[in-house]
Amino acid sequence: MVRETVAGRQVWRPRIRFRQKPLRQCPFLVNDVDEAGVYRGLCSLHPAHKPLVCTLSPLSREVETGDSAREQWSFVPPVEGCPGVGRGSVLTLGPPPGLRSTLDAEVAWMKRLIEQTPSLPDETAAWDWLVRNL
Repeated sequence: MVRETVAGRQVWRPRIRFRQKPLRQCPFLVNDVDEAGVYRGLCSLHPAHKPLVCTLSPLSREVETGDSAREQWSFVPPVEGCPGVGRGSVLTLGPPPGLRSTLDAEVAWMKRLIEQTPSLPDETAAWDWLVRNL
C-alpha cells in the first residue's frame, strides 16, 4: 500500500509488488499444467478469466483514439533473454481471437473519458491522469 494525496485527501492506494525470484512476475499468477500437459498461467484473483492486460501478454498494443482509432501491435518478451522467444513459429501480430469487442469497448471508454473531462484535453493527458490515479 502507498499513501498518496488525492483531491486534497490522504488515501491508501494498493500497489502490486512483483515477485523477483525465480522470475519477475505478478504475485497472483498461478503457473499450472492441465490434464493434457498444456501449460496455462492463471490469475488467482480472476479465476474465471484473465484480465485484459494478462490476456494480451506478451503483445503490446498502442492505440490512437483520434477521429479513427488506429492500433499498432508489437511483441514484448516476458523477460530479457526469455528462452522461449524465437523457438516457435512466427506469428502475425494482431488482436487475439475473440477479443475485438473488448478492445473496441476500451477505445470507446477512453474517448468518452476525454469528452466528459474538460481537464483532459487529449489522450496523452488522459493516460497521464490514469497512471497517477489508478
